[in-house]
Amino acid sequence: MFFNVACKALNKNRLKHLLYGLIALITWFSGSAVADSVWMKNGDKITGTLVVKVTDKVVINTSYAGEIKLNWADILSIDA
Repeated sequence: MFFNVACKALNKNRLKHLLYGLIALITWFSGSAVADSVWMKNGDKITGTLVVKVTDKVVINTSYAGEIKLNWADILSIDA
């Protein structure tokens, strides 16, 4: 009886460690490819890192054009 309980506990522990490791790997790989996207009302998509929203402007830092200031009224949606 004790042996069966010990084996079940060991398997739960292994499963828990495997699950935590899998979650850590998924988080690590997905974090490196995630970027913020701003969809404009005219259909354009701007990808980069959101920096700040000041009054009626949004600033996004892109790898291809540096910091871009966008009018809030021209933005359709933001995926962050």
